[in-house]
Amino acid sequence: MGQLAMLLLTPAFVHEIIVVENEPEDPSYWRITGASRRPVSAAAGVRFMRSRPGAAAARNVGWQAAGSEWVLFLDDDVLPAAQTLPAIEALLSCCYSPGVIGLRVLTAAGPHGVAATVTSLDRGVGRRVSRGPIPLFDAWQFGCGAALVVHRQLLLATGGFKERLGAGRHHGGAEDLEFLWHASLHGIVAYDGTIEVIHEAPRSIRSVSATARQYGRALGLLAGTAKTRESVALVHGYCAHLLRAAAPSLRGHVRGARERSGCPTALLLAGIDTLGAFLWALFREPTEGVLCRTCRRGD
Repeated sequence: MGQLAMLLLTPAFVHEIIVVENEPEDPSYWRITGASRRPVSAAAGVRFMRSRPGAAAARNVGWQAAGSEWVLFLDDDVLPAAQTLPAIEALLSCCYSPGVIGLRVLTAAGPHGVAATVTSLDRGVGRRVSRGPIPLFDAWQFGCGAALVVHRQLLLATGGFKERLGAGRHHGGAEDLEFLWHASLHGIVAYDGTIEVIHEAPRSIRSVSATARQYGRALGLLAGTAKTRESVALVHGYCAHLLRAAAPSLRGHVRGARERSGCPTALLLAGIDTLGAFLWALFREPTEGVLCRTCRRGD
């Protein structure tokens, strides 16, 4: 079964739901290893659409088909909590100008331990708001594509998500990071850790390792395409993250023989994949693959 991206749209808080289905470009790129997809009933008034390969293409098809002011993007392996939508409505009605708001993504299930921290999408309980452009290597602190609330004005200004970088494309999966970085050049980017959704994590150490490598390739592709000093910091930051996660395993402070033996090797391979994708994109991918023409010029 191919990837599926869900969007809940809130024009004046009257909810419309659009589900966009698509297949990955190649099943070996960003294979979904842990999610149990929940079928959505057409009887509930849901609009079903299809897109080109990749999560970025699915998101673009969804928001372009909608006429709403604000769009809530949710991946198919994400479940809103009971108070998610009321909390978003209350927030938008009193607090936010046009911009982007990342939500807190909590892990529902999966392997517990050092390896799982590498693939966690949780950005914490706090709140933060951008004060001008966000450095590429800091954009991850403002959320992820699994749960983003975005004003249509920002989607139009940025052109939406870069399809080449989308999960399901070759070395894709960092389209959300590029979008947050890009959006900060056009408007306000915020994160609200008080509004939560639940994410189904990979269910085994093996799938966690595969996801860590996929994240690395995606970050490498984005960094190599951007070709800025911030790109090096992004790659360095992720590799340092892998080393910090591997350190307890290397010291023998990890419970469970399977994780203790498999974790360091898997994280080392993830680091190698990150550097490999970065160097490949640095020389092969044009800078037109990120930002928009105005932002690339720095106007």
